[in-house]
Amino acid sequence: MINYNELFNDLNSSAIKSLGDKLSKINCHTEKDIVANIDTELDLINKSISKWELNNNKHLNNLSPKEYFCAISDDDEILQIFKSYTSYCDLEIPNCILLLIEKSDYVKSKLLEYALSIKSTPENEIIGIEALRILGKIKYNESIVPLIEFSQILTEKEDPILDIISETFMEIGVESIEPLLSILETRSEFNLCHEYMLRALAKIGSTNKSERIYRLLKNTFKNTNNKVFAVLLLSDYGDGRAITALKGYATKNASTISKNLLYEIKYVVEKLGGKFNI
Repeated sequence: MINYNELFNDLNSSAIKSLGDKLSKINCHTEKDIVANIDTELDLINKSISKWELNNNKHLNNLSPKEYFCAISDDDEILQIFKSYTSYCDLEIPNCILLLIEKSDYVKSKLLEYALSIKSTPENEIIGIEALRILGKIKYNESIVPLIEFSQILTEKEDPILDIISETFMEIGVESIEPLLSILETRSEFNLCHEYMLRALAKIGSTNKSERIYRLLKNTFKNTNNKVFAVLLLSDYGDGRAITALKGYATKNASTISKNLLYEIKYVVEKLGGKFNI
């Protein structure tokens, strides 16, 4: 009987120890050094996980995790692996476990169930957050509509969960566009959950342009009171046609516009290729 808790606890401990040993030799004196150090950390962690996947492991009858997990087909065991990893390891989930999850429709549906039960208990929150991240990584399209519906019952107190759901939509990508448009195009006002949906749509749309997305984002800028947010949506989407609308708004409201909004508009206009003099 494999003790997955020990397996993943050992991975976590060894990766963190290796990271600490290597980072202790790196000096950070400037902000640039700190940013470079973060990149180094991520790179070292990814290398540790990749090495772990390929090396023979005493907990797995001396097979490598990649070999061992490839042979598993029992759904209950796959779910136990997911839960053990979530509980005992703080690292990004290895590809060999993602592939294991991805091949089972039942397991994917259970992860969606965990994600939708995220608010019930503290333990479920931990499992639900990791389930959300995995649903995005494996691009589980069947999760899109249930997550849209679920996000609409969340309050501002659940802001971090809304953020992760938004990231899940972005990870899934182009398949999220139509369901997001379907809900957003029918609304005249947006609350926090819809703002997170708009953010995801703008990010996905930046590489999947459409007239419907642009029109929605432009109308959002026109109608919302949260102008700074709407300006950033247009920035994320990256359509140069927004330059005219942004400059026109700034000119029309020159006597009342806040400095914060004015400078955001200037930044975005220039980012989109236009010129803007204050």
